[in-house]
Amino acid sequence: MIDAHLHLFDRDRFSYPWMDGKRLPHTSVLDETEPSADVRPRPAIIVEAGVRADQAGAEVAWIHSLADLHPEVLGMVAAIDFDSTDYVPQLKAYAQEPIVVGVRHNFEGLPAGGLNTAAHRDGIAASIDLGLTVDLCVRADQLVELARCLRKLQIAGADTSRCVLDHLGKPLISRWGNDGGAVREAFETWSRCLQQLAADTAAVVKISGLGGQLEGAPSTRQLADALRTYGGVALEFFGPERVMVGSDHPVSTFPRGLRLADWDATIDDVIRTEWSQTDPCHTGNESASVRAVKAICEDTARRFYLDNRPVAATGD
Repeated sequence: MIDAHLHLFDRDRFSYPWMDGKRLPHTSVLDETEPSADVRPRPAIIVEAGVRADQAGAEVAWIHSLADLHPEVLGMVAAIDFDSTDYVPQLKAYAQEPIVVGVRHNFEGLPAGGLNTAAHRDGIAASIDLGLTVDLCVRADQLVELARCLRKLQIAGADTSRCVLDHLGKPLISRWGNDGGAVREAFETWSRCLQQLAADTAAVVKISGLGGQLEGAPSTRQLADALRTYGGVALEFFGPERVMVGSDHPVSTFPRGLRLADWDATIDDVIRTEWSQTDPCHTGNESASVRAVKAICEDTARRFYLDNRPVAATGD
């Protein structure tokens, strides 16, 4: 399995302003002896961890040094700020960096209407033109705007299959309360938006970040139920060739009392076991269903992030 969304960080080495006051381990590094970090070498795409803007290049260099020691580090999604005036040189530098496979500008903190701007579309397009992938982290209420943004990019000729929606678009399960009607309405709204994104664009989606959207200290059963429900919707609309899985560890695990091992076990129980037997991919036969599960757990992430690396980065 490829973990398509793993965070590594070291607060002695870098500054992460957003972590102040958050219940997170001090470090998340490979071969960490601190039990709370719970990270072990495994095939993974490392996603930038929100370092201070002026440290983004140093974060890439650090992950590169880790990759030299750990072949399990397959690539990195580096931080970029499409609102800055000089992001293009940074993009070009990333395209020359072998470990960088993509970039992420975190959109989820923007107000309504702040995502689908010319500056953001230009940044996404420039990244794609350089052969980089683009991770899109948004809230559920931004999904309609994201779909409009990507449709405009497609009309302009951009390949939106190089874009991936993080964390299922954050359906924000824990914020829906106990009102059954409100929960159903919110779920259906999110589901329709996800369906629109899948139908109108070529983007792919990550089943990730679910633990962080559950309330309190969820049980592994609750995590599995969330995966079945929300992951099942993504699978229905996007199909296995456009779905990948990522732990978002430790951001979506540690604060909820979950371990990386709990996420792995949930993937094994729900996707590798149940989905391969119950045929939620509607393949019609067992062998095709097994292949679909393999796509979700490995092949989609490998194709998306690794099979189309920038030419400059591969040395070709």
